[in-house]
This record gives sequence, structure tokens and C-alpha cells, in this order.
Amino acid sequence: MSKTALDFSGMSREEIFDYLVVCMRDRGLYEESLDPALMVLAGMCYAYQCYYDKTVASPVIYSETTGGAPKPLLNPAFNALSVLGEQIRKYLRDLGLVVAKPAGFVSQSKEVAPTSQGDRLAAMLETVAQPRMAVYKKRVKN
Repeated sequence: MSKTALDFSGMSREEIFDYLVVCMRDRGLYEESLDPALMVLAGMCYAYQCYYDKTVASPVIYSETTGGAPKPLLNPAFNALSVLGEQIRKYLRDLGLVVAKPAGFVSQSKEVAPTSQGDRLAAMLETVAQPRMAVYKKRVKN
């Protein structure tokens, strides 16, 4: 699949859903219990693409002032586009479909291990509370 992030032009909601399922399977994260969340995400991606197509076609709209003169305004779809983009980003993060570290860098710190009670959040907070920071080094591409 050669799709880039948020590029679903010409795809239906069901095709986007199938693409997301393939992405989840490729990462080993897919479970059938995630289907409702994936369907909501597919619907948001479809709506994002519709708003994107409309804003690219007409980024400026005109309304009439009380005197009848045309007044240029930013297309209101830009606001919807911004909100949808943020919601999609959060869904992708929650489903594990985003990269959590800077591109091109490899973390030298160890993975966060769960505590004896199995509470990963507490382990993360303990790691964050420590004074040292994670060290990154530049990855050399071959």
C-alpha cells in the first residue's frame, strides 16, 4: 500500500476501513474488538478527505456586506478540517498507528518495564520523574 497519511482520495469509507485493518495487521495490533473504533476512524478520514477537497477547490468564499460589496472570507471548512485532523491524530495515536519518536532517531534508553502490579502508567511516570533524559543518536541510513 502506497498511501500517505490522510490521503484517501477516491476511497469509500469501507475501503478506508479495510486499509486501516491491513495497517493494524501489519503491525500485529489488530483485534476484532477494535472494529468499531476503526470504523469511526474511517468515517473521520472520509469526512476529512471531503472537507479537504472542498477547501482546496475554494479556499476563499465571498459574502455580501450590507452595502452589497463582496467580502472575501476564509472557507469555514478549514475550521472543520483542523478539528477533524486533530481527532484523527488522536485516534491514530490511541490505536498505535503513529511513530512516537522523532524521525531518523533511535532511542538509547531502555523500554519502560511494568511495575510489580503491572501498572505501565505508573512505570512511565516514575521514568519521567527521574532527572536524566532519553538520549537519541542519529540513525545512519545505508
